[in-house]
Amino acid sequence: MHEFKHPNYYKELRKRNKSDQVISKEPATAGNQRAPGPGQTSKQQASSSKHQAPSKTTLSKLIRKLNKENAPPGGW
Repeated sequence: MHEFKHPNYYKELRKRNKSDQVISKEPATAGNQRAPGPGQTSKQQASSSKHQAPSKTTLSKLIRKLNKENAPPGGW
């Protein structure tokens, strides 16, 4: 739901936004460089001692192997 405000509110808001555009009169210190995007850092990730789950194909092969090894003498 939208809340309607007095027209002067929007006039003042526009004035304030125009004055907020320029943060500093000094030139930018970083030039035209950009910060790296998400996931593009130059730091390496620490290795983990946690085991990862096997892939789906590996898991299905493992299940078949276990079923074959543990099958009853007459088969399933």
